[in-house]
Amino acid sequence: MAEPGLYTKYKTRLKRSPTTGFISCVETPAENQGELKTSGIDIDIKSAVQLAGLGLLRVGSAATRTLKYELQNGKDLPFTDYVGKSLGGNPPVPEWQHTLSFDWTLGSWNVALENVFTKGWQESAAVVDTNLGVDAPYNVKDTSRWILAVSYRGFKNLRLALGARNAFDQDPPFVASSSYGSHAAGFAGSFADPRGRFIYGTVTYQFK
Repeated sequence: MAEPGLYTKYKTRLKRSPTTGFISCVETPAENQGELKTSGIDIDIKSAVQLAGLGLLRVGSAATRTLKYELQNGKDLPFTDYVGKSLGGNPPVPEWQHTLSFDWTLGSWNVALENVFTKGWQESAAVVDTNLGVDAPYNVKDTSRWILAVSYRGFKNLRLALGARNAFDQDPPFVASSSYGSHAAGFAGSFADPRGRFIYGTVTYQFK
């Protein structure tokens, strides 16, 4: 378990069949299981620049820097800091995440480019050993995805668009844990998308 002593503290809640010895039920009363102490910095910047005959450029950045994320795994137990770590029992808390966007408009044309980034974290040796049988910590790589879209509105009531998600066809970083939203070892579904490059086109017509 993630915190030594939890089983000893809560094992009386496991009810076993007197004939087979198998677990028949688990008591799960509603109760406060601990406190959370967290702090960080949120950054949200937006700007627009006229390019003197070359259109309008909008730039935006939304980022989060987590300084502290200390959690108790049980009432009266010591606090554990999860920033940049995967220790089991709770998902990791990336130290840094951001979305960077560029949006350029010239006449009927528009080009949008977006980058979604998540800083990697370290999985503890216990987490790796539980899932892969290797007793060593593992450093999960950063995640960076680019999204590109081009649109044209030169026809009345009509919008044409062509875009690419995961434009550089990058694989998600490998993780050893079978959690983080994916329910299987291999990738962190809460922070990354396992799908490769996806190219799409749309035609939108407004009836007025």
